Amino acid sequence: MKRLKLVFREPTGDSVRRILHNEFYDGELRFPRSVPDTMRDRNASGHYPRRAALPHETKIYRNHHEGYITPEQFERNRERLRDNAPTQEHRSFGDGSALLQRKVRCFCSPHKVLAVGYKHERVRDRGRCHSYHCTCGDKSGAHKWSWIPGNLLDQVVIDAAFEHYGVKYVGLVEGELQAFRSTLGTKIIEWRKELQHVTAKAEDLKDQFAAARGHPRLRERLAAASEEELIRMEALQKKIQNEPAELSILHEADLKELRGLLAEFKTLFWSSSATNGVRKRIIDCMVQAVHIEEKAPQYIRGRIEWKDGTADTPIEAAMFRAAYPIMVRRLREGAAYRAIAHDLNTMGHLNSRLERWTAFAVGAAARAMGLGCGRPRRH
Repeated sequence: MKRLKLVFREPTGDSVRRILHNEFYDGELRFPRSVPDTMRDRNASGHYPRRAALPHETKIYRNHHEGYITPEQFERNRERLRDNAPTQEHRSFGDGSALLQRKVRCFCSPHKVLAVGYKHERVRDRGRCHSYHCTCGDKSGAHKWSWIPGNLLDQVVIDAAFEHYGVKYVGLVEGELQAFRSTLGTKIIEWRKELQHVTAKAEDLKDQFAAARGHPRLRERLAAASEEELIRMEALQKKIQNEPAELSILHEADLKELRGLLAEFKTLFWSSSATNGVRKRIIDCMVQAVHIEEKAPQYIRGRIEWKDGTADTPIEAAMFRAAYPIMVRRLREGAAYRAIAHDLNTMGHLNSRLERWTAFAVGAAARAMGLGCGRPRRH
């Protein structure tokens, strides 16, 4: 007769997970755990393949044996496991150049997240060539808004985010503090009236406590009520004597320092020491979602939903094609490429690589439209 040898091994993650999810360890027995699947063909041995038993096919025997832990402890462990289970929010953003990853929503549904597509990296694109696209539509995935230039949308949303949480946000905080200072005198008067009322009530409870001799239960209740009133008195006295917490949060020097930090934060955001993963984490703290509402050859329109719950901010990103009508008009007027590039940069237009227009870029666009007249000369 062959003897079996018991071998102890180090536990693995899967084995520990199975133990924590197995009701057998809290004294409960579920039988059967698997049943024959009669909907499938028999195997070579003439038996049906087995499948996991459904709840109505399983009998539960509670307190079947002495468990390692109680059922209450087992349920608390399962709740903790469910809370710690990885979700979509726990996924890594990665170091891709799409800074609005998992943030852009399609017009067809507010819950439809636009996918990220990367083109082949080219030197002239500096590794930033990505787009956001929607796969809804026909079977081929075609969609009239299926392609949105990612670098353009990223730039517009990030600029709006820093403006929302920048100096403008500090101004709102200053306004709230000034409004609180203006009403501080009225609040102090109200606190003093409340302190007088609480003091009188505490004295009354003290007299009742002295008169309730021979009634221990009544004296115990009066002592507890008197202690509560004394605590309220101390809190009101601190409010009146000390500076309120709302005013101690930010002083003028703190606000000035905060303005300087916010002005430099955008520079730090785009610095070479910051990775795309860090930038995505920063955006995730500010932006809840970016809803695309309209796209045309010349512009993209949408709105930004903020994490702090404030009103959505409408955005409009001018596509590089928005500069073409101006370019055509100026070319027909006989303007030089350099003058046209200066006008486009003054209006805030950018080319397809999110860079300022140059005479060479204007000449290339003009020749593509059939309006060019040779290459511009270098100076």
